[in-house]
Amino acid sequence: MKVKDNELPTYSLVLGGGNTASTKSVNKFDDELVTAKEARSALRIGNTKWWQGVKSGIYPQPIVLGNRCKRWQKSRINELMKTGI
Repeated sequence: MKVKDNELPTYSLVLGGGNTASTKSVNKFDDELVTAKEARSALRIGNTKWWQGVKSGIYPQPIVLGNRCKRWQKSRINELMKTGI
């Protein structure tokens, strides 16, 4: 089955506003996924602080898609942005 270009998902973050998990229920499988780099950029934090926060539970745990492929739910990152963490 061939996928059209306009059907591919986008992984850009909405910086402020927009639909978030607080305004509607988000299913884990319906949410967009973002990389650690995208999440750090949206939260304006560095690499070390991000991974220390993930390890200590301040930031959400990743969804592991493969051996070296970890992603985070966009809605969880948007929630962190709203709370100011």
